[in-house]
Amino acid sequence: GRRGSGPTSRQMQQHRRQQQQHQQQSDYVRDTWLSKISTVFSMVNTLIVVVGGGTLLFSDITVATWNPEGLIDFLQRPNTDLQSALFLSSTLYYCVDIIILFLMLYRHGRTGLSRGKRIFEMISTSWPIKRDLGFILHHAFCLLGLCSSMIHRSDATLILLGFTIGEVSNPPRILVTLSGLFPRYLDSIRRHTKYLTNTHLLLFIATRVLLAKYLSSLVSRYAKLYTTIISALGILMIS
Repeated sequence: GRRGSGPTSRQMQQHRRQQQQHQQQSDYVRDTWLSKISTVFSMVNTLIVVVGGGTLLFSDITVATWNPEGLIDFLQRPNTDLQSALFLSSTLYYCVDIIILFLMLYRHGRTGLSRGKRIFEMISTSWPIKRDLGFILHHAFCLLGLCSSMIHRSDATLILLGFTIGEVSNPPRILVTLSGLFPRYLDSIRRHTKYLTNTHLLLFIATRVLLAKYLSSLVSRYAKLYTTIISALGILMIS
């Protein structure tokens, strides 16, 4: 062919950069929507656990529960149908969210590999990848406890108590996340971001101290399943 009839190397590099920018913009849009879906599911699960779980726990408490023997019977009673239904809804949430998190990890990893980064380098340096891996591990421990409890119909009251305590700190955090994802509709909440963040931090510290006591005083003594102890310990360490 004639000289100069094809694209120059500079033009080819510019074309590749444009393609990469377009792909990154597309990934950002997809990740934003995946984050929105994940956050909405998380909010629904939190409401179900806090409201539903708290209601189930307090509605079953009687005067006899406060006696040592009554407390043991309360914590070690067989699973109720309502507890199993609540556990099933949470199990579905964790399974769906794990899929979403893997999709987000795939997109982060593809972007990093296109920039010449290695997998271990991305894991050690990328906060989004560390965060998503942490959530996946957290969800895996949650599924271990929930599924074992549903299969053996045991330890539901103990697990529900821990889940309810653990989720109490999340509503302020979810509101902050939602206000960032939907600024047009939740602008009034964004004005209170600092207050909500501080509230979440205080609740998080308080509930983790309480969960450590719950693990050492209740789970370690009254859990019938080893998986309940393993999942409770794993969740506390990760969170």
